[in-house]
Amino acid sequence: MLTNFQLPEFKNRLIRAARLDAGLYSELRFDKLTLIQSSIVVVLSSLAAGLGGAAKFSIGSICVGTLVTLISWYLWAFIIYFVSIKLIASYETRIDFVQFLTLVGFSASVGILRILGFIPIIKHIEVFVGGVWMFAAMVVAVKKAFENQKISQTVTICVLSWLAPLIVITIILSLFLK
Repeated sequence: MLTNFQLPEFKNRLIRAARLDAGLYSELRFDKLTLIQSSIVVVLSSLAAGLGGAAKFSIGSICVGTLVTLISWYLWAFIIYFVSIKLIASYETRIDFVQFLTLVGFSASVGILRILGFIPIIKHIEVFVGGVWMFAAMVVAVKKAFENQKISQTVTICVLSWLAPLIVITIILSLFLK
């Protein structure tokens, strides 16, 4: 399966996802082989958040930050999928969870920039701009996944689904950073 991994194609997809290119998600929609690439994007984005957001550059804080980010991203994606399938998706626009993860995984590409979070002068700017940018990429991916959703529905689902992981992150980090 890893033999299908091509670095130039991967880099191109990262750039297209960062540019909010909806056409990328159309191409990925039925290509299950890109799940590996998509998973790598989410892991790299989470690792970048762990490195960039570490209060102390210890293995423990980096691992906790990475793991919390990975879990919260997956939880966010799961809630978006579940709500979209149960409330909005029609039979014609249903996709399975693996296809959905393949699409939305690439929306995390901008999160790789979170590695810059360790630079104090740009940390808050990077967190805000990167967060908004990643959110926009997720909206584009979800809209492509469920094409019958209105953009207002997609944004609402993404916002409301984002709150659960935010609460999880806050609780976990408050326990580990005491």
